[in-house]
Amino acid sequence: MSAGASKMEVIKELRERSGAPMMDVKNALAEAQWDIGTVPGHCLLGHRARPNALTPPRSHVTEQAMTLLRQRGVAAASKKVGRRAAEGLVGMAEGPRGVAVVEINSETDFVSKDSNFQHMVAFVSQAALQLSPGSAPSWATDVHELLKASCDGTIVEDAIADVAGTIRENMHLRRAFYLPSEGATIGRYMHNSQAPGLGGLAAAVRLRGAGAEGAEGRELARKLAMHVAASGPP
Repeated sequence: MSAGASKMEVIKELRERSGAPMMDVKNALAEAQWDIGTVPGHCLLGHRARPNALTPPRSHVTEQAMTLLRQRGVAAASKKVGRRAAEGLVGMAEGPRGVAVVEINSETDFVSKDSNFQHMVAFVSQAALQLSPGSAPSWATDVHELLKASCDGTIVEDAIADVAGTIRENMHLRRAFYLPSEGATIGRYMHNSQAPGLGGLAAAVRLRGAGAEGAEGRELARKLAMHVAASGPP
């Protein structure tokens, strides 16, 4: 493998993982003490390569560079906290015990179409679903508790900060709710859907009574949720 090929592979890997611009990736690699003009861990001698103790292993360098990029993303996000964030997305996740809904705001509307932002909102809605025990009436989930929660080994607050640093906008978790099913039928509706479980406005209702668990009951619950959304809730 050539030095140039190795260099581009590492830069591509870090750009895909971090979403950071190329120059930021190169600077992070340089700070991680990796010479991007050589194959990490080897010296080229003609057509052969031999280990070079002076060059750190590729895995160590990429992880160190990734840590630097993540720290800079968090720092960049913290500088934007004072800026107004009134756009964004609503995420909804459903499990066997109930439905969780979260709202995450951004500064501009076009961010709602960004795949990094969409994946993050979906992740936070899943975290909210796991956090709620599903044994009480509907309630507002404690935002501070949700921010500190971990899902699949990632802390919610860190996930939001990473995307905010990548997109370079202020973002914040505005509110979150959970509706336990408790054996009832839950109807869901998402208005202005951007992707499955993501949109501009969400509504969920719980329906009990004779026939609520059948097909007609599920359709009625869905229509009720649609009417709730149409009423323009705050």
